[in-house]
Amino acid sequence: MLAVLIAIVFALADLIGLWALNRTRDHDPIIFDDRSRIHQTEPATGVIPP
Repeated sequence: MLAVLIAIVFALADLIGLWALNRTRDHDPIIFDDRSRIHQTEPATGVIPP
């Protein structure tokens, strides 16, 4: 009985998560996905790896 209850809770959580992802727009960042803060630095010149 407990296993069935846990399965129902997880299925409900999956449905809520899919519903929330479906409601986001394409250009909105998803949790922890703020691409505007990513900066790619230029590679160092003249540095020789050991």
